[in-house]
Amino acid sequence: MLKIISILLLGLGFWQVSAVAQDVFDEDDDEAERPYQKSANDEWRELGVTLPAYPRSDDLVAVDVARFDYPFSVFVDPGSVSVGEDRVIRYAVVLRSRSGAETVSYEGVRCSQGQYKRFAYGNNGEFRPVPTSDWTFIRRTRQDFYRRVLAADYFCPLPGGDHAAGIRARLKGQGAADQRWDDDE
Repeated sequence: MLKIISILLLGLGFWQVSAVAQDVFDEDDDEAERPYQKSANDEWRELGVTLPAYPRSDDLVAVDVARFDYPFSVFVDPGSVSVGEDRVIRYAVVLRSRSGAETVSYEGVRCSQGQYKRFAYGNNGEFRPVPTSDWTFIRRTRQDFYRRVLAADYFCPLPGGDHAAGIRARLKGQGAADQRWDDDE
């Protein structure tokens, strides 16, 4: 008898769950018929890129990557830092190996997406545009380590007011770590 009552109660429970599920997924819901409305934030357009002057060694600011085993010294040219209306932070970066070999590139970071893009490589005192480059997530790899440091400690969130000037101040050690920054992205 107890077995029959248990089966009946179990069946009643499934019936109630199925009734609730029917209500949740009912296709007569008015909201299901409303078309998706894009908000102004859905549309993002990347601005064109104008390459800056090639960085001069005297103008470079060292970036503290605070990692003893990182094989490069990292430098940013503050004069190359810009923030467009598309809210992309563009900058020239120099990676210098312990032997003195340098890799120079012009890159961009999108704080809101955690992405970067390389626009050009530097060689023999001039930038050469990268023919095709896509926005790529900044990964937790050794290759992207300096980008993570730049994004987390210097670029993001964007400082209020003159964004580029605020980033230059951070690079030169003039931005307080606990200062409130305006990030309306």
